[in-house]
Amino acid sequence: MKPDLSVIITWCNRPELERTLTENRPLFDRYNTEVIVVNCAGLQADLHKILSRARPNRLSCLNVQTTEFNKCLAINLGVSVARSERLFLIDADILLTEDFLPVAFDIVGERHFFTVERVLESEPEPLDDQLKEMATSISFVARNGRKAVATVRRGLHNDSRNAPGLVMLARSHFLEVGGMNADLRGYGWEDRDLLLRLQFALGLEERSAGTAIHLSHKDEDQNEAWRDRQQSENWNFAAVLKNYRAGHYAGTYDDDLVVWKDKVSVEDKLVCDLL
Repeated sequence: MKPDLSVIITWCNRPELERTLTENRPLFDRYNTEVIVVNCAGLQADLHKILSRARPNRLSCLNVQTTEFNKCLAINLGVSVARSERLFLIDADILLTEDFLPVAFDIVGERHFFTVERVLESEPEPLDDQLKEMATSISFVARNGRKAVATVRRGLHNDSRNAPGLVMLARSHFLEVGGMNADLRGYGWEDRDLLLRLQFALGLEERSAGTAIHLSHKDEDQNEAWRDRQQSENWNFAAVLKNYRAGHYAGTYDDDLVVWKDKVSVEDKLVCDLL
């Protein structure tokens, strides 16, 4: 029987994955969910230790033979083995704190994709801010009239933000836009690029609801390629803008599967049970 939801989690040496798998498990189990963890440049032995303690149900592990973490590549490879018609892309350090999945299930379909509305920090910074919220939006209008909007929203009173990287969508829509763009490296715009291309290429609309918790950590703990956030964000924005100006709205899914087909190993739940 096919699962009702395929959750794709990308991983590279994040110990928070253990809490993510353990504390989200009741919610995942409630909705006939398969979990696919994609190890992209992480230590396989450390991942095995995490999985042996968390022991999630219906788990597949993909190990990508690379020395550099690439979130977009990892997601594309994870989706290639996903069996559900619904995909939920989340990070390895996210706790889903309320049951918004029924709302998301209803929204995801012919015309919409779904994002988590608000992410709170598990260890918020002390705040004394008289502003409640700040939001900025960038809108793009193609020559065919289609409009795509990217919004950055910060809750200044509670150290929160919106979550374009926590997205549920139809697998068919993901494939129609060519998945993620693995040419984008590091941090910034790799998540929003997918959402913008869903709007540009397919005319889909975004809907948001629910909250989640981000397990706080320092940036210096990140993989080397993700440390200079501002530089990579600027580079990625320039890259996606160049694509949109050329009317290019396709990701690298097909190319990634060809290039990486012999560099990925899969461990299913039966293997994980023996770790």
